[in-house]
Amino acid sequence: TAVIATANLSAYQLGTVKLNLNWQLEQQPLAQQPQLGEIWRVKLKLNPLSSRLNHGGFNRQRWLLSQNILATATLKQGELIQRQYHWRQQKLDQVLQQTENLPYRGIILALAFGERAWMTQEHWNLFRESGTAHLIAISGLHIGLVAGLVWGIARLGQFFLKVRYISYHLPHLIALLAAIFYAYLADFLLPTQRALWAYCFWLILTFCRVYLPPWKLLLLIVAWLSLLDPLSVLSESFWLSCGTVALLCFYYHYFPLSRLQWRGQKLKQQLPIPLYWLCGLIHLQLGLLLLFTPLQLLIFQGLPSGTLCSNLLLVPLFSFVVIPLILF
Repeated sequence: TAVIATANLSAYQLGTVKLNLNWQLEQQPLAQQPQLGEIWRVKLKLNPLSSRLNHGGFNRQRWLLSQNILATATLKQGELIQRQYHWRQQKLDQVLQQTENLPYRGIILALAFGERAWMTQEHWNLFRESGTAHLIAISGLHIGLVAGLVWGIARLGQFFLKVRYISYHLPHLIALLAAIFYAYLADFLLPTQRALWAYCFWLILTFCRVYLPPWKLLLLIVAWLSLLDPLSVLSESFWLSCGTVALLCFYYHYFPLSRLQWRGQKLKQQLPIPLYWLCGLIHLQLGLLLLFTPLQLLIFQGLPSGTLCSNLLLVPLFSFVVIPLILF
């Protein structure tokens, strides 16, 4: 069993590091299998990270480094010292019990807690082949969705307040707290941290009434993220996130939907609002398909079939129905 653990190596002047453990405790009872939040005392022999050099194969060494995992070890001796049940762990255990017999248990846990260990291979294949695997990995899309929904609810609630209690900053701050809470549920995975930092930068500039073009804001955020975690540049998800935002900045600057016309008038003037929103979704997905395809081919050496249709259907469904219902 592969286990990612945080090891306290202060006695060896190495501080706290993340390790990739090959869990091989002999005659280990099922009740004492490693669980999230547990503290173990173990005997380890650390090994440097390694990877096969086969061309086109998975670069395990690079992936481990990008996750700040600095060594590997095989564990054959250890004892459980303490169980730490934080609120997130208690809620995760509760949901595990409640969804034990549900066929989509893995998807629920992935979207609520960022835990994908319960995803079945069949579901994984469906998301990969349809080009919608990004919907399962909690990232900027999910953080932005939660922040936007909570901002809208908070903004709506201000209609019931007296004028002197209405503040421009309050809905944004409540939305930020909601985004932080969702990132906490996802155990502050690296993509959620990147999204939170981007959101915080945008809020600070907005509150200070400072305007930056989108590409300048993107460069500032990328520089900050690289400073906080230099090893993140080894992660493919880092470049996918930054590359997608950069492509969207380019696309909406040179090919905005507002420029499209029909019979001499702009689409917004010709179409009802719901139909115009649908055109906006199609416009977005077409732009991603045209501009994002080369990046996908470069990183994955392949392109899923049916990406456009799958995203047109599933992105709104997950964004406005599935994820809000799971969180509520």
